[in-house]
Amino acid sequence: VGGNPSSQSQKNCTDVMRKDLQDWLTAHGIEGPAPSPEAEQRAMWQWMRDFHKEYNDDWFARNMPRLHKQFRPVFLDEMKARKAAVTAAAPAPATDLLDFPAAAQQTSAAPAPASDLLGFDAASTPAPAPSAGVDMLGEVAPAPPAASAGGLLDLDFVGAPGVDASKQ
Repeated sequence: VGGNPSSQSQKNCTDVMRKDLQDWLTAHGIEGPAPSPEAEQRAMWQWMRDFHKEYNDDWFARNMPRLHKQFRPVFLDEMKARKAAVTAAAPAPATDLLDFPAAAQQTSAAPAPASDLLGFDAASTPAPAPSAGVDMLGEVAPAPPAASAGGLLDLDFVGAPGVDASKQ
């Protein structure tokens, strides 16, 4: 077990901090990552304060920069490990929230028909637009009124009920 005694001492200190942090998180009911960066910061400072509870607040305030430098990396490593564990344990997202197990099996077995309006595959093509003069029911539509000489947004109310044509 060779190596620098100073680095071995530092590793031992880090191991003590890590074990204490894991115990502290468990004791405070924190199983996964913090819900927000602010909550994570509060937890880190509270853990550091609890770790040094034998010292008074004045000592802790004077030593905050040194403690932050030593304890923060241990805390961040543990939070990263917990975030990674939660991410690894999370189920794969569903491709469609409306799929039920039977529908998902049926969908994966046969491709969607080309007329499927909700399909996103490149093979499906949109339905052709109805030709001019035919409405959506296939009936012949009346011819549109002739365009007025005004602008695009002008409305032609001549002949409409309640419109006096003499004032036009």
